[in-house]
Amino acid sequence: MDTDNAGAWLVALDIDGTTLRPDGSVSDAVIEQVRRLDAAGHEVMLATGRSAATTIPVLERLGVTPRFLVCSNGAITLHRDAGAPSGYRREWVESFDPTEVLQSIRGQLENARDRRGQRGHGERGRRRAGAGAGDVAVRARRSGFDRALAARERRGLARVLATLR
Repeated sequence: MDTDNAGAWLVALDIDGTTLRPDGSVSDAVIEQVRRLDAAGHEVMLATGRSAATTIPVLERLGVTPRFLVCSNGAITLHRDAGAPSGYRREWVESFDPTEVLQSIRGQLENARDRRGQRGHGERGRRRAGAGAGDVAVRARRSGFDRALAARERRGLARVLATLR
């Protein structure tokens, strides 16, 4: 057991609405207290729903370099690594196949629209370039739901469902 940090705390901070104000700024008081805790030997880290790319700049603004960061609502854990371009490398990436969940809610999504507001099912007509008025090529269009199920790389159920709105 490491006795050097026997009295140290792990202080895990959220970012949006906690460490950052709604306008994206960080108060001097927050920066001062985060740095005070860090200087006292406590491990101050960020645990957030944000991606790694949007978490690391906040960490830099706070002026601390914790051993770990938790991003993407716990799906990604970063480990401090001086050799990595951002100073952190991916230590753990949690993913899952949402197929079973998506299949179970499919019936509830009959009236779902994609992010452009289009209905996500069926076929649509498309006129070929240079074709006459009666010459319409019809191509099958996969629904957002079917595209989500067919995706080879799934990053989480929320992202898949966002394509169905």
